[in-house]
Amino acid sequence: MCNIAGYVGTKPAAPILLEMMRKQDGWDCGHYVGMATMDEGKFYLKKLIGNLDMFMEKYTAEDFSGTVGFIHGRTPGQQGQHYDAWAHPFLGTGDQLLYMANGVGGVFSKTSAPVQQQIYMQLKEEGYRFLTANADAGPKCPVMPDGMQVHATDVRCQMVQKNMNDGLSLPAAAAKANQQVPSEVVSLAMHLQEPDSITWTRINYPMHVGVADHGIYLATTPQAMPDDARSITLLPALTSGRVYKDHYEFYPFKNPEITVAPVTPSVWKACYDAMEQTLSQGEMDHDDLDRLIRPLFPEATCAPVSAVNYAIMQEFEKTGRLEIRRGSEPGTLPGSTAPKLYARLK
Repeated sequence: MCNIAGYVGTKPAAPILLEMMRKQDGWDCGHYVGMATMDEGKFYLKKLIGNLDMFMEKYTAEDFSGTVGFIHGRTPGQQGQHYDAWAHPFLGTGDQLLYMANGVGGVFSKTSAPVQQQIYMQLKEEGYRFLTANADAGPKCPVMPDGMQVHATDVRCQMVQKNMNDGLSLPAAAAKANQQVPSEVVSLAMHLQEPDSITWTRINYPMHVGVADHGIYLATTPQAMPDDARSITLLPALTSGRVYKDHYEFYPFKNPEITVAPVTPSVWKACYDAMEQTLSQGEMDHDDLDRLIRPLFPEATCAPVSAVNYAIMQEFEKTGRLEIRRGSEPGTLPGSTAPKLYARLK
């Protein structure tokens, strides 16, 4: 999974977004960075293969104008993905839409590829553009019928644009796309025709909101929230909605064909106990902790594993028990490194 931060408010967005990404950098990201703001009918978009330090060496907050924006840090790429186009966010055909996602195919991985291939060919025939298309994106990327490999979120981005062109609002278009080709994801989108809001769509991966006097924050992890964030809340699963500078709204999916396991008190306690015992014995990274607690959720199509993982780590942090070790791993770009965080309990 990746990490995301967003902001809608009255202050310049870029410095806030960089600070928020710094706080969660190393929890499943650090290999690609992409940031975008919008202001006066224009996107300010930069993407880079590399970690946040590399991004900030090349770009500054002054490169991004506006008080609405988001940032994305991505997990490792493969051979053939060594170019900036494979960083989020993705640009919709017509250059009015920016779209990013965080998550994995998960339980849908085996079933989504054929549907994705069919939709890709349909959209391509209708004139939609795929900036990530290449012929050597690595063995994990499905091959389209025309022999090209395309980032799955690029396909979803064009699906959202297609749904909007068919008359749907941005939240409805994003919700429909997530049901046309479901994945274990959460996503954010901006559109130049909606300059005062960010649209979110959540299946089961986490997205939190936090309220400040000057705007509203969005973040994958509650730990990424700035110090003035209040009322930090996990957005509901299987919903989409809009975040404005002074409020947010959500709309449940209509007739979803998937279910997300509930977080009951017994599930929470089982996850808490498992993480407490394991982290007391040694350190683990985020993915290891996700795998540890996944079997503890009741049967459903998918489970809010990462949301619970981050929430429990936040509880450990509040009580002063959490220790974080900042390590590193080889970056996607040859010769580079990416941050890697490990947790344990005192």
